[in-house]
Amino acid sequence: MGYRNYIGYISKREYNKIKSLNQKQLSQFYNVEEDDCYRGFVKELYEYGKYVEFQPPKKSFKPFFKNKELQKQYNEDQELYVVTEEFFAYTIDSYKEIIQTYYIKMLEPFRGDHGILSLYNKDYDLSELSLEQKNAVLKMIQHVNSMSMEWLALTPYDLHNDTSEITSSWKYEYAIFELVRIYKTFDWKRNVLVYYGY
Repeated sequence: MGYRNYIGYISKREYNKIKSLNQKQLSQFYNVEEDDCYRGFVKELYEYGKYVEFQPPKKSFKPFFKNKELQKQYNEDQELYVVTEEFFAYTIDSYKEIIQTYYIKMLEPFRGDHGILSLYNKDYDLSELSLEQKNAVLKMIQHVNSMSMEWLALTPYDLHNDTSEITSSWKYEYAIFELVRIYKTFDWKRNVLVYYGY
């Protein structure tokens, strides 16, 4: 499965009880073996997946535990941080930038001298396309095929009442709306937002 990153939450009430504990106290609090006391206190909201390379604003995250030894232990092979609303907005903007960059790269070979898309009001003879443009057309076809699979083989939305999840799609174009839903409905007064990876 590999390393994956997530956003989750813990109630402020529970967080305030555990944030200053050491490893032994934490395992006693949850009544589990020390090795088993791992992220079970954080409820998952969204899985960012693999290959996450966020560079969030410095003050938008802080160590989860006040006990430096316990925090170090949790951050040896994984990540565990309390994050702010600014951090979450940053991750959503990161998805937006990935989507924008992807579309810009696909369309770049068709931009004219002034950066204006030169596809409008022009009949193309596909044999006149440059190699770069032909490759871009192929990428567009692959993208449309990939997006169509979301609609033909799967369903990019979820109507089941047992979850508030709008989509479980991994496509950035759809996943960003799930992140916005979570962002808009997150109860900042009662909960602590947590970014973690393992």
